[in-house]
Amino acid sequence: DGMSLRHARARSRKLQEEYARLEAEHEALLQRHQTVQDERDNLYETFEDAVNEVQQRGEVHNMALEQQLLHLDSGVAKANEHLGHIWNAGRLDPVLAKSRAEDVAKLFAMKSEDIAGLKYKVARATKAHNDFLRTVVAHMLRMGISEAEIDGMGISPMTTATSTIPAGLVVRAK
Repeated sequence: DGMSLRHARARSRKLQEEYARLEAEHEALLQRHQTVQDERDNLYETFEDAVNEVQQRGEVHNMALEQQLLHLDSGVAKANEHLGHIWNAGRLDPVLAKSRAEDVAKLFAMKSEDIAGLKYKVARATKAHNDFLRTVVAHMLRMGISEAEIDGMGISPMTTATSTIPAGLVVRAK
């Protein structure tokens, strides 16, 4: 009986130690769970704030664009009104006047296409220049010229809306 009592007490101590260890582990897990929940809540609030901020910026931008569009529309209406007055004052034939207006509209469309083409060419040339500079700087670094020396040479890329992808992949916006 004495031996079984000792075994029972030893087993009880082991179980109490195991229970204490599991209880401490449980408490640590609860604390970790609370920390993760707090981080999640913080991220969610930050995300919501960022979404709201982007949404507000978008709304402000849209309102500005709408005002610009209204301003441009009123300008076009005024120009058409002036044109109508000129044609009436000059007693021009309405068919001829309409034909001239269409010719002017075609001319504006062609000039807009020319401008878009030139902007595309400028973007390509700027990209090629910047790519060339990046290549030259990379070669200089490989040759042992320090970044400080390169910066002192005044080598700097032109500001552009193009990316750093290979130059042949530039596409024209439609």
